[in-house]
Amino acid sequence: MNVFVRLEAEGRVGWGSACPSEFFHENEESVISALRLFRRDLLGHPASDIAGAHRIMEKRLSGSYSAKAAVDIALHDLWGKIEEKPVWELLGGSWREIATDKTIGLLDPEATVQAALRAMGKGFRSLKIKVGGEVPSDIDRVRRVRDAVGPKIALRADANGGYTREEAFTFLKGTESCRLEFLEQPVPLEALEDLRWLADWSPVPVMLDETVSTAGDLRLVLNYVKKPMVNIKLMKCGGVQPALEIADLLRTHGLSAMIGCNGESQLSLAAAYHFAVGRDEIVYVDLDSHFNLKEDPAGGLDLVQGVLRELRAPGLGISVSL
Repeated sequence: MNVFVRLEAEGRVGWGSACPSEFFHENEESVISALRLFRRDLLGHPASDIAGAHRIMEKRLSGSYSAKAAVDIALHDLWGKIEEKPVWELLGGSWREIATDKTIGLLDPEATVQAALRAMGKGFRSLKIKVGGEVPSDIDRVRRVRDAVGPKIALRADANGGYTREEAFTFLKGTESCRLEFLEQPVPLEALEDLRWLADWSPVPVMLDETVSTAGDLRLVLNYVKKPMVNIKLMKCGGVQPALEIADLLRTHGLSAMIGCNGESQLSLAAAYHFAVGRDEIVYVDLDSHFNLKEDPAGGLDLVQGVLRELRAPGLGISVSL
């Protein structure tokens, strides 16, 4: 479920959206409640002062990151339209072509292979396979996909915290020949000692998702895990402004990241693209959730073989029909 936000100023309209997750203690009702609180505090606030808007929202309500992301995204869209510039330019970036992967869910082995072949046929050159179930089956699925797509397609795996340390070890050993680019969130988010052990031993990088939502989380993790990779998501950190803070911290430590998503609309995905194109820290892209939506009131992402065409229009460059 996506919740949309509409802001108006100087004859322009800015759009934002939230995609709440029960995992992070948010739902549609809590987002709407938070947005009503923020509306009272932010009425008349300058669109360009997004950092100030975050201070106001944080003072009013802790957490509620997807609700804050919706406001943040709408402010960026509005700011860009007022300045008549695309958001990536306002952020000091320059456009570069970046390609998203295509995520394949927890399917049986044959269905996993067929989904991989369909994605490959549509031009996707990177695939992220969901794992975290029965380890022997997960190993079999990944091996079958590698055999089916050949050596030139990049493969990644995401366990969503579903393994124990020992299971993650077994999975990594069993898929060594598959040349995975990384294993994402192998163990539960709070298992920092297990993450430390796996990151030290693993033959492929360990990507942290649920463990790192904010820059504060990353500072804590840096005490445990050497050179972690991080999946930045606007919905779990609070929007573009907090994502920039995480990226700045990664740059300070010479670390890299992926930009990811939940079950989001094209609107918030566009905001993630605007953030990502100007950041060298972002080396992987997982912005494909709109393909899974039955209906999306937002439109404008032009993906050709997984590569996004340049977003040139002022703001986010996305239309919303609501």
